Amino acid sequence: MLISIITPVYNAEKSIEKTILSILRQKNTIDQYIIIDGGSTDKTLKIISKYKDKIDILVSEKDKGIADAYNKGVKLATGDLIGIIAANDQLINTAIKKLKTNYDGFSDVICGNLIEYNGERFIRRYSDPNLKQLTTRTSLMHPATFIKRKAYLKYGLYSLDYKCAIDRELFLRYYKKGASFQILDIDFSFFTCGGISTLNPCKYALPEDAEISIKYGSQILKAKTYLYRSILQYYFFVLIKKILKIVNRKHQFNNYMIKKRKYIPQSQIDKLKVYK
Repeated sequence: MLISIITPVYNAEKSIEKTILSILRQKNTIDQYIIIDGGSTDKTLKIISKYKDKIDILVSEKDKGIADAYNKGVKLATGDLIGIIAANDQLINTAIKKLKTNYDGFSDVICGNLIEYNGERFIRRYSDPNLKQLTTRTSLMHPATFIKRKAYLKYGLYSLDYKCAIDRELFLRYYKKGASFQILDIDFSFFTCGGISTLNPCKYALPEDAEISIKYGSQILKAKTYLYRSILQYYFFVLIKKILKIVNRKHQFNNYMIKKRKYIPQSQIDKLKVYK
């Protein structure tokens, strides 16, 4: 079983080296490493050039957005399974070894957990084994996903119609067309908040989710209701965090979330060998 990893990047001089190192340290289990640069104007390409002898394919040219970069990488990939680790993210140590050990050998899409860092704490995000959740929300973790190359050929590439919910559209399309999914409780990737989808999900990500739900058969009223409820939940959670900070209860809340396996203590992060 051959593995290809794709890193899309644009002007990520502060994080690209950590991403590259997290992948190259597992190069003995990875068969192809591809970097798709969108024509960076900072020091990104200079940093990448330090590792050019260990990168199988490097493309640097202007693109039509992140989905276009994904598609360029997928078209160049030769592995049986393809993973996408973006320039602000990292592949967790031993991720590929665990993937090869636990893959059932036939599923089109393999999804695991990601560790998210939001600037304050580490949060474990799980891929939901209840695939029906895809009809209402992004329930699978794309940075912790590996997809068969044959599945891309059969079910299609990433849509260029969306800025944020690119992964949701692909997952839901695959689900509707009958693709097979394997959900694993394994930490595959480290994700850093700060992109367009996480800074303010109410602007792009959530409205796009509603649009995609309607496109794939959801009733308009149901999709809009879920959209407005999600927006209210987002602002409610923001408010709760501010209140907890004011009343100095944040530490107790964090300990509660750690017990629920939502937040992750620093000691566990150290074991995952994440580059800081």
